[in-house]
This record gives sequence, C-alpha cells and structure tokens, in this order.
Amino acid sequence: EKKSIESVSELICSEINVKKIEIIDDSSGIIVKYVKPNLKILGPKYGSKMNMLKNELEALQKNQIDLLEKGEIISLYISDEKINIAPSEVLIEYKDIEGWIVANNDKITVALDTRVNERLFNEGLAREFINRIQNLRKQSGFEVTDKIILYLTPDKTLEKVFVNHLNYIKNEVLAKDVVIKNELKKGENIEYDQIRTFVELYKINT
Repeated sequence: EKKSIESVSELICSEINVKKIEIIDDSSGIIVKYVKPNLKILGPKYGSKMNMLKNELEALQKNQIDLLEKGEIISLYISDEKINIAPSEVLIEYKDIEGWIVANNDKITVALDTRVNERLFNEGLAREFINRIQNLRKQSGFEVTDKIILYLTPDKTLEKVFVNHLNYIKNEVLAKDVVIKNELKKGENIEYDQIRTFVELYKINT
C-alpha cells in the first residue's frame, strides 16, 4: 500500500492541492488515539459502573489501544473487578492536534497539516489569480493558445505574490508581459482575500 501511494503521490498532491505526502507510523506523535465505550453494548452490561469504565478506557495506554486495534481483548479493573473488553465493545477515535485535522477509514488514517505560512499563502493567492485570469480569457473569447499582455492596477499584496510567482503566472495565462498601471480605462475587477485590482487583457496579434 505504501508503494502504491508513493507511486501516485504527485497526482494525489495535484488533485487535492497539498504540497507533500509523507507516510508515517504511530510513533510520529501526529496521530493520537483514544478509546470511547460503545454505550449500546457496555451500558446494559455495566450500568452504574459505566462512568468509572469510561474513565479507565480514556486513560488507556498506546500499547493497550494497539491490542484492541489488532482484535485482541484487554483486561481492566473496576473496583477490584476484572473486566474484559473486546474490540467490538469500544470505539477508537483520533484527536485533532492544533494545526492538524485527522480522519480515519478502516485501517488508514490521514492527518492533514492545515497550517499556512506566508509562502504557502502567497502560492494560494497566485493560483487563484491564475484562475480568475483564465476565466476572463474564456469570457473574452480568447483561444487556448492566444497570447496576451496583462494590464492591472497596483495592489501591494499582489506585488508580493509576483516576487516569487510572476513567471509561473505568466506561463499559465500565456501572458507575454504583465504591466502595472495606475489607471485603466476598461477591464474587469478582481477581488478576493486581500487582493483588489482592476485588470485588462490585451490579445497579441500574431
């Protein structure tokens, strides 16, 4: 499974818009498991002892949780009474760590790092800017291969994006040049996140 995922990791990253996939094990510290009682099963069996049993289950160590996941029975002691807990009697869930979202399906757990630094934020702004320009190209009736000159009014946030992503943007929208002008007589507004600019697409005749 690891080799299968790694063989198509670039495709997965592209489709779900993530930078990198890393396959980890439980020792990474990213995935934190905890156990909850399956009340439909344990409630009728232990009645008034359920609160104590719930506390014991929530305090289980990693090695005990691993046994349950492997389908094995573990033993607990409630008021000196030995209680055997089967995997079907509990629910194993995953805690979200700050900055991460964790989801589980059968034997596969995915942890998504949702923290966004300035570099990733600007890259996201660049991608959205490209999307807006591509839509304007379509609305203008341009052919897929038509090259353009892109005129736009100044925007400080967009200028920061251009520092590292200008060539990428130009290549994606087929812009031979990007010209910043204080005023444009015609064009379209582009507004999203912190960006506010007015743009005009000029088709280059070949």
